[in-house]
Amino acid sequence: MRLLREIRDKLNEPGTPAAAKAKLALPLIPGILAYEVELDTENTLRKVLQPIKRLFRDPTQKK
Repeated sequence: MRLLREIRDKLNEPGTPAAAKAKLALPLIPGILAYEVELDTENTLRKVLQPIKRLFRDPTQKK
């Protein structure tokens, strides 16, 4: 229950949306050792999609 309350409180915090971060845990030795990685998906997607958006931009628009 404590962990669920912590998650709820974190989701209710103002600022970065909950969907903007992804936390992955890769078990190196199951049950003993895991490698945790936190990714900022919002900025990563923005960087990836920016060149694609430029391809479909109206050529008459100025930068």
